[in-house]
Amino acid sequence: MQTVVKLAGSVDPSLEKSINKATKALGGIDLKAAAIGAAVAAGAIVAVKALADISKAAYQLGTDFDAAYDAIRIGTGATGEQLEELEDSFKAVYSSVPTSMEDASKAIADYNTRLGVTGDTLEGLSSQAIAVSQMLGEDLSSTIESSSQAFQQWGISTEDMGKSMDYVFKVSQATGKGFNDLMSTVKTFGPQLQQLGFSFEQSAAMVGQMEKAGLDTNAVMGALKKSAGEFAEQGLTISEGFTKYYDAIKNARSETEAITIANDIFGKRAGSSLAAAIRSGAMEIDAFTQSLNESDESIMKAMWDTADFAEKSQLLGQQFQVMVEPLASEIFDGVAALMPTISKIMEQMAPIIQKVVEQAIPLVDEIFVYVADFMEQCGPLLASLAEAILPLIVTVLQAILPVVLQLASEILPIITEIIVALSPILNMLASMIGEVLLQAVQLIMPIINDIIGVLTNLIQFIVNVFTLQWGDAWQNIIDMFGHAFGAIAGLAKAPLNAVIGIINTLIAGINALKIEIPDWVPGLGGKAFALNIPQIPMLASGGFTDGVSIAGEAGTEAVISFDSAYRDRNIDIWTQAGQMLGVSSDTSSTVITFGDIVFAPQITAGSGEGAQDLLQKLEAQKTEFIDFVKRELRKEMEKQYV
Repeated sequence: MQTVVKLAGSVDPSLEKSINKATKALGGIDLKAAAIGAAVAAGAIVAVKALADISKAAYQLGTDFDAAYDAIRIGTGATGEQLEELEDSFKAVYSSVPTSMEDASKAIADYNTRLGVTGDTLEGLSSQAIAVSQMLGEDLSSTIESSSQAFQQWGISTEDMGKSMDYVFKVSQATGKGFNDLMSTVKTFGPQLQQLGFSFEQSAAMVGQMEKAGLDTNAVMGALKKSAGEFAEQGLTISEGFTKYYDAIKNARSETEAITIANDIFGKRAGSSLAAAIRSGAMEIDAFTQSLNESDESIMKAMWDTADFAEKSQLLGQQFQVMVEPLASEIFDGVAALMPTISKIMEQMAPIIQKVVEQAIPLVDEIFVYVADFMEQCGPLLASLAEAILPLIVTVLQAILPVVLQLASEILPIITEIIVALSPILNMLASMIGEVLLQAVQLIMPIINDIIGVLTNLIQFIVNVFTLQWGDAWQNIIDMFGHAFGAIAGLAKAPLNAVIGIINTLIAGINALKIEIPDWVPGLGGKAFALNIPQIPMLASGGFTDGVSIAGEAGTEAVISFDSAYRDRNIDIWTQAGQMLGVSSDTSSTVITFGDIVFAPQITAGSGEGAQDLLQKLEAQKTEFIDFVKRELRKEMEKQYV
């Protein structure tokens, strides 16, 4: 306050008398307390503004999710539980591949509509289509359309669609033919290829091989189509006829003889093309198909192998958006729920606002008059200042610019060389940072979910109070405390796991470094050295460890030894742990309960079978069970939020 008074006095000496009066008046005020109060008030203003900005961002995020859900609703016609399942699939896809909400919702809606797939199959196909369209620069809509039509034409089963997507991607990589073109061609000529006895994989491989050999695929396929009538006249099936003349063309003594045979049976228009395809080996696809099947390449693997730091960071942002989606949607729905109440208040306030506006109009007019007078008086002064200053600025720039350009021309090449030399290290650091961020998000996710639960119930509490739903409001208070205690428990473990994750990432980077000794070094020449530092196990996650670790820091954990001297004791511990996990060694039926949900498959445990054998048997029945559990858990979540 003293500073303000002194500044006012320095602006105009005529204020001296007022300054003296103000200074005397301030004599009885605790200036330190006043300063602290002002700081607190300023901090409160900043906090309120930050909260307002966060709320605005959350509302916008809720709007974006609502738009994506609306696109799925309109595109599929789904409602109720079916729509909720598709929304969950949308969030799974949006969390697995860098993309936009628009593309993720489009893939979900289109594949569900075209193929009728849901769950894991729908999510896998959608993620693959988005990834392959981005990597190869293909149009997403065309990718979805061509793949759906090809799968329908060839009757590809639901469980094999993902494998077929990966296979066609590998053919595209090996031959250079576009992914969408491959799918469209295989679909278009599907009937002829099927009649010839080719499988979907063989057909895709053959089309790609012909493209790689520079042959006209349409001409060759047209020739095959024409041959059906010729084979019928000879009393041959299409498959028999093709095999007969394929061998004749392949074993012809000359190119001319091969073309003559092809022209007679396949037509002169495309006979030469087909003869060239057969004799070039483009239609011998067994070895090529086998090599593709043996390759472990896949669309998602290629995407992650080529993803840079920016794409990994984008995916982190998407995963965070999905985490806060319940809160964002609650804010969006809460605002919508309060709109009728706000509308009534606005109706009551309308006369007051109208009066304020009427009184403000003359004031605004007067302000503009003063502004116009001020600008008119200051205009000439500003023009004269500009006229005096601009030549000086131009002169300085003319003197400095040549020196700056010369320095830049000498320094930039050096900087470029340094960056190029450091690029491998920078790429490694970027990759390590990306992994650290991924681990950090995974570690804090449970805490964030609890915090979101607190905020979501707080918003519901406000809405319920305004709408006089007192019972629901009290339940919101109970749920808020439950989530708060969950977040406190998570905070105890997350920092330690975060530090361990960072250290493990650094260890992995160090282990990846390899030192090769030049051949000319005596004794050690030609040898390579690399470190193999063991990583630190995470806390409270279970698993195997051969080093020092912490057990029981987040509740009961089972610890066993593989020392044969303690075999019986550790088998007892293992058996007890299995019973705690719902696995029993003395019964042929395993029961897993989720509240009122019971999964009880009949499993026969043979002599000597352990927990792993039982789990493998459970795996065979898990798909139907998981779908059922998802539906039931979704109902429970609805009860929790409503």
